[in-house]
Amino acid sequence: MMKIKTIKFNFITFFVLLTPIIYAASDSTDDENIIEVVNIIKNSVDPNGKTAEVINIILSGVDLNENNLNPETTMEFGKMEFGKIVLLVASNLGHFNIVKYLLSLEYINPNLQNLLRQTPLIIASCHGHEKIVEYFLQNNAKPDLQDDYKMTALMWASRQGHEGIVKSLFQYNADPDLQNNQKMTALMWASRQGHEGIVKSLLQNNTDPNVADFYGQTALNYAKTRSTFEMLKQAMNRREMLKQAMS
Repeated sequence: MMKIKTIKFNFITFFVLLTPIIYAASDSTDDENIIEVVNIIKNSVDPNGKTAEVINIILSGVDLNENNLNPETTMEFGKMEFGKIVLLVASNLGHFNIVKYLLSLEYINPNLQNLLRQTPLIIASCHGHEKIVEYFLQNNAKPDLQDDYKMTALMWASRQGHEGIVKSLFQYNADPDLQNNQKMTALMWASRQGHEGIVKSLLQNNTDPNVADFYGQTALNYAKTRSTFEMLKQAMNRREMLKQAMS
């Protein structure tokens, strides 16, 4: 019988068992069993198109097999906090129906941040969940929020090679020239990882190829392929010619 249990465990176990993006969803003062949340989402969500019913059960702490409250399984904190955790985990795992339902609740903020200051949009962008990213953007998610490493959703999508997400973020005016804590841009990440399609998309959206990182390197220095190098070189030359024409 599957129940929602409140189980305490230390942060070492927490870190080892979960990805960095998931583990930070817990409240720093109250280690919650996020693994249980993940398992609930994986095993119980929407088997027959009843997402709202399942989520209501999860949020209220009701036993999943007994339609009544059980003191042993009631969550120790409010459903608002638990809802935030579920949103972060669902964004990571790609469960669109859960995200859609949670965003319909007035107390759920699409721009909430976990302990690493990652928003659900950043998490979904990193993991390539294009439909979820688009839905967040349609529901007032801010594309340029930065996490603890000053990484944006656009940087993560460019780094991981999610070209469709990059295009969606540009439709909502994501800033391509923001820099992370090492002064790297989305263009540098795409160039470094060899994602030529994303490099092309970034350049088409007026990304500055001349921006340098903390070490003085530009996207050109990071170019992994010859065609990426040529694209960046041409973009830099065009900017230089335009600069000269305007001076």
